[in-house]
Amino acid sequence: MAPWEVSLAFPQLIDFQYWVETDEFEIFDECLWAGFDSMHPGECASRATALMAQAQEALILFPDSDVLRSTLHRLPPSFRPPL
Repeated sequence: MAPWEVSLAFPQLIDFQYWVETDEFEIFDECLWAGFDSMHPGECASRATALMAQAQEALILFPDSDVLRSTLHRLPPSFRPPL
């Protein structure tokens, strides 16, 4: 999948990627909770639902974790959220 396709297919997943990659938290679960807390209460219903749908689609399209990781990291830095 080309970088432009990734940016169109998985915008919510790419936005949430900051929370997964940050070194701000010691435990992976804390990263996820912080990301979801950042959406609450105003964006929970719309963004969380889209995020879960895109995550499931990515897992189906790229079942190998290395392929999934490399696909999502193909975006040029200007398209990725700052870390």
